[in-house]
Amino acid sequence: MGAEPGFISSHAATAGTALVQTAPNIQAVNGEPAVAACQLMSISPLDSKAYLCDPNTMHCIPAGFAATDNPLSTNVDDTTKVTLVRQGRIRGFSGLVPGALYYPSADTAGAVVPERASAGPVITAVEATSGSAFLRNVHIRAGHRPLAGSWTITFPSATTCTVTPPGGSAGSAKAAADNTAYNGTITGAGDFFIETRTITPGCAATITVSYSTEAAVAATLDSPGNAFSAFAPLLGMAGKNIAPGLYKVVTTATAVTVGFNGGAQSAAKTIEAGAVYFDIIPGAALTTEADAVTAETNYFVVGAQELTAPVGIAINESTLQILMGGIG
Repeated sequence: MGAEPGFISSHAATAGTALVQTAPNIQAVNGEPAVAACQLMSISPLDSKAYLCDPNTMHCIPAGFAATDNPLSTNVDDTTKVTLVRQGRIRGFSGLVPGALYYPSADTAGAVVPERASAGPVITAVEATSGSAFLRNVHIRAGHRPLAGSWTITFPSATTCTVTPPGGSAGSAKAAADNTAYNGTITGAGDFFIETRTITPGCAATITVSYSTEAAVAATLDSPGNAFSAFAPLLGMAGKNIAPGLYKVVTTATAVTVGFNGGAQSAAKTIEAGAVYFDIIPGAALTTEADAVTAETNYFVVGAQELTAPVGIAINESTLQILMGGIG
């Protein structure tokens, strides 16, 4: 089982280091203990090695299909390097449905299936201690893929901040200030957009990042009350109409305005107690308090997974026309 010889255009095997480009194909150092031909591979942003593509990890952006160093051979060099075929056709599959689009499998790493899965990071929890509403916004920057797990942000003083990655140690302290947004300027937090409010010494927060849960919607720490008693994504809308980021929802007793990621507030919309609104934030349902809507500001952080893009279209039961598209 190997790549179809007639379709390995421009490929020339090299002894190679990671990411030796032999356009349009790639030869990369292998990060897996074993790889078979025709498995879908990704390049890890952590070490630039090739891993089986898995939508439940940060290695889920498809980079190409595993081939052989010699297209005429059925052996795959699975100990040091692997060639990723990114263009043309590759055969060696079985049971493909001719004409069907194929996507990364959410169940078996490296496999392809005719059903779409979700991929991408979500923030599943934000927990904080100390301070007075010191953290008003944390979300993952567009196009960034932080390490899954719990990140710790601490403020040793009211003017400095440290970041500890999952399983790692705290980075060097960097300058921080009240009412300031940090977009990659704090060492170790380059994958996040962080906005502070009132910082006091000892403030700390834990941000949990996941790649396997469904779209998460969670209130942040800057809500003095609960003008909206429920905020939930509509079925099937995650990754489509809900844009990941921060929504600032400002209410009076009779109206609401919404701003996104620090932008200007929208036009005021009339609301009343005990009602459900589907058009305040596209793709989300907001339910107001049952008794009375109070004048307050709510912040909601939304981390929505995206649907995987197709990686191939079946030509016949054993051959796939490659379509490299990543996610989204």
